[in-house]
Amino acid sequence: MGLRDWLRRITGSKQTDPDEGEDDQAAPPVVSPAHAAPPRRVDGVDVAERLRAMPPGDAVRRAVASLRSEIDPVAATGLVRMLRELSERDDLDDDAGLLLAEYFQGRGEADVAARVLESAAKRSGDGALRARLGLADLCIERGDRDAAARWLEELVACDLSFPGARERLRRLGEGARPGDAGATLLAPDARAGIGRYVLLKELGRGGAGAVFLARDERLGREVAVKLHHGGGGREARRARMRAEAEVAEAIRSARVVRLLDVRPEQGALVMEHCAGGSLRQVIARGPVATEQARGWIRDVALALARVHDTGWVHRDLKPGNILLREDGRAVVSDLGLARRAGERADAVEGTPGFTAPEARAGEAIRPTSDVYSFGAMGLALGLGGHPAVARLLQQCLSPDPAARPADGRALVTALSAIA
Repeated sequence: MGLRDWLRRITGSKQTDPDEGEDDQAAPPVVSPAHAAPPRRVDGVDVAERLRAMPPGDAVRRAVASLRSEIDPVAATGLVRMLRELSERDDLDDDAGLLLAEYFQGRGEADVAARVLESAAKRSGDGALRARLGLADLCIERGDRDAAARWLEELVACDLSFPGARERLRRLGEGARPGDAGATLLAPDARAGIGRYVLLKELGRGGAGAVFLARDERLGREVAVKLHHGGGGREARRARMRAEAEVAEAIRSARVVRLLDVRPEQGALVMEHCAGGSLRQVIARGPVATEQARGWIRDVALALARVHDTGWVHRDLKPGNILLREDGRAVVSDLGLARRAGERADAVEGTPGFTAPEARAGEAIRPTSDVYSFGAMGLALGLGGHPAVARLLQQCLSPDPAARPADGRALVTALSAIA
């Protein structure tokens, strides 16, 4: 039985056209940094030295705002150096500390982000609780589940109802154990497999499962295999896998990572492997050329248009979930948290810094939450200095969901109007 037949049988869905609803207009070509427009310079002003005279919290806020705009590269280097110095202080206010940690996490400097969060976690109040949640998420991202559980247990002990904490702790408790699918890192000479798919190395893991690079022995190509954790038993794992496969089949877009095969007995989904890595990895390597970043956010907007047109909300849009194909196009991945628009959220999930402020348990799930995440992602790509794009991104980040573009289709329209 083929993948589509299996999905149609378990979901009762009808076959859809994979290109239906797609925008046929070609995305802007990939542009190398050498062809990017030169940044606007800040003439005759040593920004870092001026900010050092301010209270540390104000200096952090001003510096991060400046780095998210188009600024002289020399001035930017000085600001980043100053922020690293401020990361070692223990007198930052809660908001400044969390902002600083978010900035360095977006740059891929998890060690600096962790240092700031650990300092904040030693205090009391809401800021310390948010810092513990951020530390737990950092530990989950690097695969240290035990450390993540310790931070979450501390958080729950202080505030049993803190948004997202209990759900993360529950999912960690259901995570992989020895003998479960995806439970261990593969040794360099290991040969583990699922049918014709030979697992080569682990690419990453989270609360729902682990993703491996694998080789399809039959077709001679590399693929990505997501192994859902075995917590809750075989049927629970099959249900989680079936739900994610159902979303992928319903969307079926060239702008979303392609689902290639389903292995229900192993709780595995086989997907295309995107050799270009994630946008988070790209951001960590340094500044991104403006036209390059604009091409990528247009790709993401087109993906969101398809997701929202089919009635779904992604709920975890962030640079780490945007992958790059070999041709440089960006595609959206990880539909594990996707839900139908209008459903009530049963838990606050997502990623701090990219999750909309209105995302709370019991609230109706709306496409505008993905729009908020889109705005945060655009700033992480450094587009805050492009005037027209920056205005759109700030509109996406409005605290009032009604003031944001309505959905992915509205984002595509707004981006098309920007020269």
